[in-house]
Amino acid sequence: MEDISRLSVFIVDDKIYRSNASKRARLRNYLDRFLILRKGTDIQCFHIKWHVQSVITDEEEYRVLSWLHSAAICNVKKLRLHINLRRESDLTLLLNLLYCVFLESLTLNFHVGFGILKIPSSISAIGLSSLKYLKLSYVKINESFGNWVSSNCKFLEELFLFSIRATESLSITSSSLKVLEIFWVLGLEHLHVSAQILE
Repeated sequence: MEDISRLSVFIVDDKIYRSNASKRARLRNYLDRFLILRKGTDIQCFHIKWHVQSVITDEEEYRVLSWLHSAAICNVKKLRLHINLRRESDLTLLLNLLYCVFLESLTLNFHVGFGILKIPSSISAIGLSSLKYLKLSYVKINESFGNWVSSNCKFLEELFLFSIRATESLSITSSSLKVLEIFWVLGLEHLHVSAQILE
């Protein structure tokens, strides 16, 4: 049997267990144990596809987001989270990712529930210093998002914002940004982008 602590690419998809509560619970417990056993061992790619069930939203949502904290400890380089939320959710636990030095690619898709991504103004300048690719879907952002991208994401090359709820004004300044795609941003009235090498 392969030593799971040595795996560097991990993909989780709950699709075949969505109608079986006991198997879903076993899968969640397995993932908890898997991440504990890694003890900080590096993860190259971590991809989670999860459909939060309405009857256990709070507990299950917390468990899924806690895996992101564990992934950050394991110096994940590529993280993709596709989670179907039943309601708006405060993504406080995602703050751990904002301090992940090794993360190069981050995809957050919360489908119709909308995750509220809060970025503190006091975040360290080294947070996500290696990030090159960022894609957000069904996420709420405010003006601090633009400040964070401008100040912290020094190597960001590709930024995708799809189905976003935003503040009235968003300003992004980047010397590294090459690709920018924005589609259906609700509430945004003023957008200012300064990027010298934007393609």
